[in-house]
Amino acid sequence: MRFCFTVLFLSLFLIPGFSEIKLSKNYPLKLGEKLVYSVSALGAYLGDQVITIDSLKDYNGKKVAVGSGSIKSSDFISSVYNLNDREITYFLPKDITPIYNEKWIKEGDWIDHMYFSFYPGKIEFKHDKGGGVIKTIKYEGTFILNFYSLIQFVRLIDYEYYINNKLNIEILYLFGETPTMTVFKPQYKTINFKGKQKGVIYLEEVGGMNFQVSILNTPERIPILLKVPSYSASSQSINFDVELKSYLPGKTILTQ
Repeated sequence: MRFCFTVLFLSLFLIPGFSEIKLSKNYPLKLGEKLVYSVSALGAYLGDQVITIDSLKDYNGKKVAVGSGSIKSSDFISSVYNLNDREITYFLPKDITPIYNEKWIKEGDWIDHMYFSFYPGKIEFKHDKGGGVIKTIKYEGTFILNFYSLIQFVRLIDYEYYINNKLNIEILYLFGETPTMTVFKPQYKTINFKGKQKGVIYLEEVGGMNFQVSILNTPERIPILLKVPSYSASSQSINFDVELKSYLPGKTILTQ
């Protein structure tokens, strides 16, 4: 169980040639926004994940946005496996490039505090369980996304360009400590969401482990459904189903 949650919520996502991704002219992210998702696996409700955009601040000479994420297990799940993770991410508002990420982990008997600093071509990280020793993950490319910034970044892509030109979107992400290339095929779809028909932009992984994202095809570009595959310690495939429960819109556009 620990391995599954670690891969799902602590994996870092990175994109080589990130600047080559064509972004939409519409910018949907606003200060004060709050997204609440329910997370389930194998048909069982595990708990809620919350993603927010909290504030703007100066960090190392740069104007950054501060976003937060958290996941907490339901009362039923907590009785057998207590999960209470939270994190903050400092990112550049224009292209969601993360600069700094900090995580507080509580999963069963695993309690840890983790720190990530993002640089071109590498990530430096340390954690309390590791004695504070700084480790480095190198990658080819200039920009890196973590899980929080990935959820925000997919809202910025110019899908009309990619869908009209029948182009896929290539993404290299860090699975555990292994950079893994994946390819997403975007398309327009209509799905049933909570009893209503919704027009979405649907991203489906070509090959790989069938990662899927459905984003409302509205100016807000809200991700409403995610299917995130993982592997348990016994190498069995497990799908985590992440579904939007509530959305609180923000008021101030981050790039203003």
